[in-house]
Amino acid sequence: MIFAHHDADARVRPYVRAHLDALREVAARRVFVTTAPLEGPQPDVDRVIVRQNVGFDFGSWREALRREVLDDVDELVLVNSSVFGPMPGGLRVAFRRMREVPADFWGMTDSHQFDWHLQSYFLVFRRPLLQSEAFAEFWERMLLHATKAQTIRSYELGLTQWLRQAGFRGVPLIGTARFTPEWRKRLWPRAWKMNPTARYAPELLDAGMPYVKVELLRDNPYDVPLGPVRARMKAAGYDLDLVAFDRAIPPRPGSAAWFARFTERV
Repeated sequence: MIFAHHDADARVRPYVRAHLDALREVAARRVFVTTAPLEGPQPDVDRVIVRQNVGFDFGSWREALRREVLDDVDELVLVNSSVFGPMPGGLRVAFRRMREVPADFWGMTDSHQFDWHLQSYFLVFRRPLLQSEAFAEFWERMLLHATKAQTIRSYELGLTQWLRQAGFRGVPLIGTARFTPEWRKRLWPRAWKMNPTARYAPELLDAGMPYVKVELLRDNPYDVPLGPVRARMKAAGYDLDLVAFDRAIPPRPGSAAWFARFTERV
């Protein structure tokens, strides 16, 4: 498992440490790659790599892949610090559900934003794919883009497309198209442009999604009610005291997360 970490305050927050601990149940080896100059206790992992803050998560994953030997790896998990979770027991259930699914790689969710792809906050690659030239070539060709938008279009979307063109099959744990009603697709084509993890979090949690995106609780880009999200997280056994954000990135003024500081909405 390779965990890409970034924090604007150069901290490894408790929710990240809890996430790393939970990953023990699905990962025999945990590599932590951070762009923060770490201070205080190091994360309890097998390896820590500190690097410059360039290239976003894909830059971190590439750096670790250059240093790690994958010859004996049956499955490689790429994950990042953009999510709260997992919900207790959620990872075991997800891996059990996917064990019998014929695929070369899978993710927790898919998205139709820009184009169909598996979202990159949690991806799993199986052995035949890991040993392929296509997988190695993707990382060798990768450039470290300066903007998040460039990175998303080139690599989050690009990775799924690259591997599919090479003949590999990728599937989501939870296909998100079902959450957008047909009438909304017809009347509002932009419905396909939404990030499902920020728009349909309660539905995803009910379907077995073990994570909630930090962006949702911090920025709430679609101004969805956050009360049901927090209620489901609490009911699943997740410690809501772990929910915390970079001070450098406060909730967007006017958003539901921003108003939550003054009201009981969430």
